[in-house]
Amino acid sequence: MIETGLVDTCMFPINFGAYHYGGQLGQKVLDAAMKHGVGVIALKAGARGRLTNVTGNPGHVPDHFRHIPEWKRQEMIHFPVYTSKDHPTEWYEPEDDPEELRRLILWSLNQKGVTAVLPPGSLELL
Repeated sequence: MIETGLVDTCMFPINFGAYHYGGQLGQKVLDAAMKHGVGVIALKAGARGRLTNVTGNPGHVPDHFRHIPEWKRQEMIHFPVYTSKDHPTEWYEPEDDPEELRRLILWSLNQKGVTAVLPPGSLELL
């Protein structure tokens, strides 16, 4: 979509954990965005890691969605999403140490091509 010229910005998880342990997809998004003059809003900048059945609560899978296709519901069943036990609006493990959170957000902001970051979903973390 970035290459089409139809978008001015995109949102993508650009964070320390995904960059170092999740492959090169984030860097490819940043490279494409810079090449086509598209701004990048970094998501999950304060992520410590992915939640598991040990560290999180299982997400609710509705019987049906009004606006989301059945394949997405099936994905949620077979590849469950967990929500944070301490911060239920988060579906990744958020960093809760203020100094470390500051470092993670600054890391995301310092990636070439990132124009902004979204804060964690829990305002208690800010």
